[in-house]
Parts: sequence; C-alpha cells; structure tokens
Amino acid sequence: MASLQVGVIATHLRKDKRGVTGLRKSITLSRHRKFFIGKDVHNNDKVEILRLKQGFAYVKVVGRGVRGWVQAKHLNTPSSSKSSIAVRKHTLKREPRQVEKDKTTQSRQFTIVSYGTQKELLCLVKDPFGDKGVTVQKMLSQALDKIGVSKPMPSSRGDGTWKSWKEAGHLRVKGLKSMADKILLQIRREHPNVAHVMTKHRDYDCKDVNVYHRSGSKGRHADAQPLGLQNFVFSTGLSCNASAWPGAHGVDYRTGQTNGGWGGKQVSMKLESGDCWVMEGKTPHCIHNCIAGTSPPELGKWLADRRASILIRQKD
Repeated sequence: MASLQVGVIATHLRKDKRGVTGLRKSITLSRHRKFFIGKDVHNNDKVEILRLKQGFAYVKVVGRGVRGWVQAKHLNTPSSSKSSIAVRKHTLKREPRQVEKDKTTQSRQFTIVSYGTQKELLCLVKDPFGDKGVTVQKMLSQALDKIGVSKPMPSSRGDGTWKSWKEAGHLRVKGLKSMADKILLQIRREHPNVAHVMTKHRDYDCKDVNVYHRSGSKGRHADAQPLGLQNFVFSTGLSCNASAWPGAHGVDYRTGQTNGGWGGKQVSMKLESGDCWVMEGKTPHCIHNCIAGTSPPELGKWLADRRASILIRQKD
C-alpha cells in the first residue's frame, strides 16, 4: 500500500466548454477505465491506496475489493493506528458523461508508426477510419457543398495543386476533428514524453486543404504556423511518397516563415488513401510525388487521378 502524504479526496470532476477538464485526464488515460469514482467507491469507504498519479489515487475498498479513482486531495489522512483511508463524505459524484463517450475511443487501437524523436512528433496512422479514405473524401465533399464550391479538379499546369487558402478561404472540414481527438488520445498514451504532445488541449483549425493532380508535389518546407501545434494530415485518393527531416538545422521557427532548413535525418514513407500523417508542423517535410493508379475504386471518379490532404491543426 502506498502512503499518502497529504489529506483527502474530492471526486468531483468539473466541466468546462470543452467537456470534462484536465482533472480527469489521468483517469481517462488509465487502463482501469471500468472503475470510476462515484460508481463503485462510496462515501466513508475504508480504502487502500494502490497508486498515485497526477493528483489522483487509485484505491481498493477494504472488505469488498472494489477499486476506483478518487482525487487525492479529498482523502482523509489516516491515523497512525489505521492502515486504510476513508473517502470523505459528500465528495463522490456521478461519472461525467464525457468519460462514457470516450469508452469506444479507448477500446479501439490504431496502427501508429513513429518516425520522430523526443523533440519532434512524427507518426503515420494507418487508415484510422478503416475504409480506404471514403470517410475523409465524404467529409471534404460535404464541407465543399456547404459553401457552394465545386470539387477541385487541378490539372498538370502550374504546380498541379489546388489550395483552399487561395481558392476557398472560408472552407472548414469540421467533421475530421473528432478523429484527430481519438488519434491524439492514443499518441498521448504511447508517447507522453515527446515535446508538445501533452500540452493542454486546444481546438483545431480545419481550413487548409490541398488537392493534387497526379503530377502534383510539394517541396521541402516548414509550416507557417507557430511552433508546437500538432498537425493531423488526412489523405484520400492517390497514394504519395513523402519525407520529413527531424533534427534539421536552419529551420525558421518564426510564425509565418516556411524555410525548411537543411540536414536532419530523412525519413521517407508512403501515404495511402485513408492514412493520417501526424507531425509538429515546423519539422521540415515534403510530398515527392503522387503515385498514379493507386486511388481505391471505392472513391469514384473525382479522386481517381488526384490526391486530397486535409490539415486538422491544433490552434495556437
């Protein structure tokens, strides 16, 4: 049994505009999700502390064997003659709704391949929707229809790329935000020590979209957005060959600058329809080329010889 140095447990989990606050994060990230405060642990139960984590205690009720999370500051301090702690009266409340909603998120595991370092997140999430990009294309199509913009069909002229910030500045692909949240939750479980991963969660910008002709590409660059914003790049249509350079030198980290510097460890990968590329946007990266004939037939004609990428980026 772990010893508790400070007083008591309050199991109330306050809510804010985005749902349950950070007080419950250590609980939702726990493997013991079926045990929650207010469900199996009751007022004045005698408990043993099994684990302490980020201000919460994982406890076992003496005599019943039931376990649950409680907020450590509201545990009554044990006397020297007792080997257990009582949960203070009137501190347990019902499990927040948001936690219930997250149960499906926790039960599904995505295939996430890491290419990054402790300083720079760089991951490839293989087809998180499990439908070869059908849902990603649908979300983009609906967002275009909502603002009355026809499906972009770039040709080989110029750089072969349609860019929303030039052609449709009011486009917003909000439907992909929830999947970005689910991916981030698993990344936080698997890579909690990587820079910026555990930063307090913010909402997302979902306005940047590229549609590439099969001949389109994008050279080495760093994103213009500020350092520290994780970027979830959802792909649909043609596969492409891409690279990134963690540990690069000479990158211009100022907001608005896109100089990709030089050097760094080049890591290359193939992005297929449905995949999500997750990175800190100031890590230099590029799209070498699209691969003709790789668009899944389920997507139909629009992206048969094109690739779309939708950027869901954390806000500053």
